[in-house]
Amino acid sequence: MNCAKKNLSFIRKNYILHIQSPMSKRIYVYTIPVLCLYACQAVQPLRVQHTYYPLNQQLSTDSALTNLLNNYRQKLRDTLNSVVAFSYQNWFNKPPEYALGNLLADAMVTSSPTSETLSAEIAIVQEKKIRGYWPKGNIRLEQFFRLLPADEFWWMYEVRGKDLLPVIEKLSTKGGWAVSKGTNIGISQGKLVSILILGKPLELERVYRMAVLEENSQAGLIAPELRQGSWMSTLLVRDAMVNYCRKITLSGKPLSIHTDKRIYVLD
Repeated sequence: MNCAKKNLSFIRKNYILHIQSPMSKRIYVYTIPVLCLYACQAVQPLRVQHTYYPLNQQLSTDSALTNLLNNYRQKLRDTLNSVVAFSYQNWFNKPPEYALGNLLADAMVTSSPTSETLSAEIAIVQEKKIRGYWPKGNIRLEQFFRLLPADEFWWMYEVRGKDLLPVIEKLSTKGGWAVSKGTNIGISQGKLVSILILGKPLELERVYRMAVLEENSQAGLIAPELRQGSWMSTLLVRDAMVNYCRKITLSGKPLSIHTDKRIYVLD
């Protein structure tokens, strides 16, 4: 480390002298490569000693550490095994419209701020964000972590209908993404043919609040100028889905699959 500092100091001094010289340009061209080679000659250790720790059953265990980890391990197991909801049906991930995507989109809308100026009116979810499926029966907390393993937030936007239209058109070319309840998108030959927001035709001059969960926010789905003024949710996507499912469970109902032609292909 001291050698590297000395080398850098040597280069700095010579660089200043050459710059101040009348022939600074010519000297700079020939001397700087030599100085760089000199500086890069780091001192290497002559000998390195290693200690090997074989991994086998004969290693002695630390009982205090084991007891500490077991305490947290059991708490973690109990938490992950807690039942969040129940379903009589299997839940699969099959775009363009699928129950898991609809459930997550509805959770994002429901979990958005409740004030009239911030609550989302439409949620869009890329199918790549959902991993795996849910079997029927008890749905435990662990299954939410398997479904949404990353700690992610969604983005909120305020866009006019005329700016929202190109976004929906891009989604149509991709086969459509999961959307929240009240949104209906018709696709034919990879092109948008009809769209309803909150059950009504898209109004070009109306401002819509949109929640978006996508693989890469810079992938070009939403134009850069529309990202100005956007904000991130304060709730994790996974937590939003857990809270939404628990709310349904507390109402005394099982989770029910909703595939009500939010995305429909006319081909």
